[in-house]
Amino acid sequence: MKKQFFLLLIVFYSQCYIVNAQVVLQNNDETLFENIHQEKIFIHYNSSFLLTGENFYYKLYCLNSDNNTLSNISKIAYVALIDNELNEVFRQKVKLDSGLGQGDFFIPTSILSGNYKIVAYTQWMRNMGEKAIFQEDISIVNPFNENQEAILSKKIDTLNLENSNNLKTSSIADSKIFKSDFLEVSLAQKEFKNREKVQFQLKSIKENESYGNYSISVRKIKPFQTLEKASSFKYSTVETKSIEINKDKGVFLPELRGELISGTVIEKVTSLPVEDVKVGLSISGKQDDIFKIATTNNSGQFYFNLSENYNQPTAIIQLLSNTDKYKINLNSVAPLSYTNLKFSDYKVNKSISNYILKQSINNQIENAYGVVKPTEKEKAALEDLFYSSKEITFNLDDFTRFPTIKETIIEVVDVVTLKHRKGEISLDVIWANRTYNSGLLPLVLFDGVIIQDHNKIINYNANKIQKISVVREKYLYGTQMFEGIISFRSVKGDFSKLISNEDSTINVDLLKPLEKKVYFNQQYDGTDKLKRIPDFRTQLLWLPDLTINSKTKDISFFTSDVKGTFEISLEGFTNNGKPVSLKEVIVVE
Repeated sequence: MKKQFFLLLIVFYSQCYIVNAQVVLQNNDETLFENIHQEKIFIHYNSSFLLTGENFYYKLYCLNSDNNTLSNISKIAYVALIDNELNEVFRQKVKLDSGLGQGDFFIPTSILSGNYKIVAYTQWMRNMGEKAIFQEDISIVNPFNENQEAILSKKIDTLNLENSNNLKTSSIADSKIFKSDFLEVSLAQKEFKNREKVQFQLKSIKENESYGNYSISVRKIKPFQTLEKASSFKYSTVETKSIEINKDKGVFLPELRGELISGTVIEKVTSLPVEDVKVGLSISGKQDDIFKIATTNNSGQFYFNLSENYNQPTAIIQLLSNTDKYKINLNSVAPLSYTNLKFSDYKVNKSISNYILKQSINNQIENAYGVVKPTEKEKAALEDLFYSSKEITFNLDDFTRFPTIKETIIEVVDVVTLKHRKGEISLDVIWANRTYNSGLLPLVLFDGVIIQDHNKIINYNANKIQKISVVREKYLYGTQMFEGIISFRSVKGDFSKLISNEDSTINVDLLKPLEKKVYFNQQYDGTDKLKRIPDFRTQLLWLPDLTINSKTKDISFFTSDVKGTFEISLEGFTNNGKPVSLKEVIVVE
């Protein structure tokens, strides 16, 4: 709580201005940052060598750099794949739940063969410079592309891997089997047949001291040398330096409550910042509208924190007053520089071509049967509408349809009336025992977007509207008082597109956070119902969300039709911040 208090001080009480979403301090408030712990990230990923058609899976641990316990500061992390020309192949936004997050990326045929970097960071980490970000090498082979110069060695071939099933002995000898002081893998056997159930038990050696958060990958060991994967041990020793305060560049604020969107309201004529101006943010959707109001501070700045789940890729930011005098300047986040990344010179030779061909064919078959091996998305809990418990709803299909909103209000919605004010029409909510007129307007929303000029929707085609909801009482939202709420929901949920070009609105493209998934775990029940479906999985298990809070934990999965040596890799941290890296192997004959 003390650390969060200092963060609030930074955001709300520092005399500062914003450049590229960074706070530039002006009153020697740099010492406030010394009270906030620094962060670092470790990623456990399934493989450092991938072919197109395969999935890159990862579990993200955001840690307090002082003691390696999970960080409670940032709620958003960013993961990107960088090519050797410093381009972002993909960039993903990951929600952090008490420092934990997860994601995946399908390797498409548009990616060229070569060496890449996987990087991860929080906005708060960026204050420590580029070297503080998590970065590891991975290699990708695209067998569908003729140009393999970036990954293919020119050395003479010396290996013959045509029959990779005979690699059991050499694979076991070459594999590093790690033991841990905290957890132990207990296997009744290490050799299995195709489509056989594998069961093992994780034992907490030190009981409570072993409890923590972990992730498990079970994947076939490659029959050739690949890049070594990162381990929790390695990243537990990474030293972090003091935050870099730069008077010109400023400080990146941590995303303490969710995605941070900020900007400044200025006068159109003077370009000076304006204090105490209301700004609205809307994300419209069929069922999950998000609506927020912020007020500019004495530097003209406003902030929105998006902690809610949403489905739409665009937000609309609107001025809620004096739209003819003011305008919004939205802050952009300066892109992360990758200029100091050093890429691996890892190469393969033509001796693995048969392996690549066979594995590529297997991947295509697996992807073709993906519909019967689905990965389940964990259904995100969409936020309840802030007025849902008090609304009166009119589903227009239950009534005689009228051509316009104006006629629908008059003939159907008996708790709303039309008023003429200074030659303009406005909507007004009717409720019992209302003894005076405050002069305030109701909050009018259309697919979650605030409507300030009611005349713009009066003649809107009512056949495009699904329902109208009304709240018949005063409503205080933030510091703004409204005389009730009127919410229109269109059939397609796309009304926001109609106002996207207005001067008082700005469209903000959102990088939607990844949805949490429950990954597919093949099951065989002893019947022949799956006999005709091929199973060429080399990734037998990916379990990113494993909590150990008991003396033992049972894990199970099934082998596939693929023979060879498979590695069980466990990574994570105890609740006390101790790293755990544990590896074991099994053989499928």
